[in-house]
Amino acid sequence: MACLSTGDCNELEFVQALLHRSPDGECTGPDVTLRLWIGQVTLLERIFDSQVASDVLWSGFVKRNDDTLCLYFNLCAAHWFDLGAFAWARGYQKASSEWVLLAEDLLQDLCREVAWDAKEIANLFAWRRTRLT
Repeated sequence: MACLSTGDCNELEFVQALLHRSPDGECTGPDVTLRLWIGQVTLLERIFDSQVASDVLWSGFVKRNDDTLCLYFNLCAAHWFDLGAFAWARGYQKASSEWVLLAEDLLQDLCREVAWDAKEIANLFAWRRTRLT
């Protein structure tokens, strides 16, 4: 399953699209390529402990030969958000500050790549009184 971009959008449009996604979790937002250290990928796999989450991550793997310490993944913004929120929830579930920090870094990286304000997204979810987990 390769992600399909639905194009650029602002924070409000992205949050609205997330809130109206079907349970299948279709793609929403722009394509985003993130570079993850191999250690981060290994830790994410341990955090996820889920074949579905792992499959989503690896469906976006981009083969590049220019960096031996990092792996590149290209997913739509919604799937990055799903993975970050899932890792964040698992970090709180297991009371692991390391896991929570990695999840927050992943979400911050997503926001930086698409020039979104992470606080604005959090405020929009709070305004909508939406639970992420």
